[in-house]
Amino acid sequence: MEHCGRFRFSPEMLYLQGSALVEIGRTQEGIKLLENLLIKFPDADYLRLVLERYKKN
Repeated sequence: MEHCGRFRFSPEMLYLQGSALVEIGRTQEGIKLLENLLIKFPDADYLRLVLERYKKN
């Protein structure tokens, strides 16, 4: 993830990467990525719901 760069990926791509990380078993890394995305976009209700779901599992 340290190679992402600030402007290299769109928010949608970061969301997909975070979700994929969770799904392949790299749960903590995926959740952290999604949490950081939520900090950047605090009004993203769907992202908040997905993040809550991942944290429960």
